[in-house]
Amino acid sequence: MISIDRADTNQLGTVEYIPTHFKLNELLPKSIHQARRGSPALWRVFDPRILKAADVLRERYGAMVSSGIFCPSCGLGRTR
Repeated sequence: MISIDRADTNQLGTVEYIPTHFKLNELLPKSIHQARRGSPALWRVFDPRILKAADVLRERYGAMVSSGIFCPSCGLGRTR
């Protein structure tokens, strides 16, 4: 596992797994995705087992439906 700071946008390296049902912008904070211009190398920050599990869950249960939950401390779920 590498840190986000070490995800080099100039070198792809070895990406073990790229999920079929998710995009980077769905899994990373907007600021990191934009700063690294959505580089495919960013997939290296994730454990491939988690990405595979996410795909399996999506295939088994379908897309998640948001219930409108909002976390006031971190802003998760905020639409504005």
